[in-house]
Amino acid sequence: MSKKTKIYIVGEYHPTNLRELAFLCVASVAEEIESLKDKLIEQYQSQKKIDDKLLENIHKNIDKLLECEEVLFCAQEIREKEFEYINKLTSSLNDKIVIYLEGNHEANIGRYEIVELAKRENLKLVYLDEGNVRYEKTMDENGRILKHAYEIQIGREDYWIKRIEETVGDAKYAIAIVGRNHVGRSKESVLNKIYKKFSPKYRHIGYFDKKLKERGYDVEIVEITC
Repeated sequence: MSKKTKIYIVGEYHPTNLRELAFLCVASVAEEIESLKDKLIEQYQSQKKIDDKLLENIHKNIDKLLECEEVLFCAQEIREKEFEYINKLTSSLNDKIVIYLEGNHEANIGRYEIVELAKRENLKLVYLDEGNVRYEKTMDENGRILKHAYEIQIGREDYWIKRIEETVGDAKYAIAIVGRNHVGRSKESVLNKIYKKFSPKYRHIGYFDKKLKERGYDVEIVEITC
């Protein structure tokens, strides 16, 4: 087998997703606090003793708001750590490099720091889901409209590998930035409690690194979290 590209997989909690999850969390807490507020006012106006359980629930929701704040700060920290790592890595590799980003161009509009880095260093930038009909059009290969979110993930990692093999050319190194759920090794994180609630893990993903290794690639995984 001829020598293949070394691929650095950067497994991340997507910063954009984290912000959205934090806002979902805030909306959920706000709805609960609104309900508790009405009960608190009712008890106060009736001059009844404030129910301890009600106060406990209010405190619990305040704690949840603090968790939402933590997620927002973590999203920013991940962006900073990720950029620092990729910037140092590309500076140290004195050869052709391709950067791969999960999603397509539209999904990565907010990742301007990575896009600008690729432009500045004259690195090839490839979007892993460009042309993926399941991802871009939410339909399968036969034109059937997908009914469930998990169907988007079917065959997705295989599509990424195909994209890599079609575009890597003679590059000695590649950096693939994907969600941490797409790699088999996954560390525990303070984000798990909120992230797992809104973003379930599908059985169709988690083998990206393994499949690349099966094709003879030298794979190194770096997980970016906080």
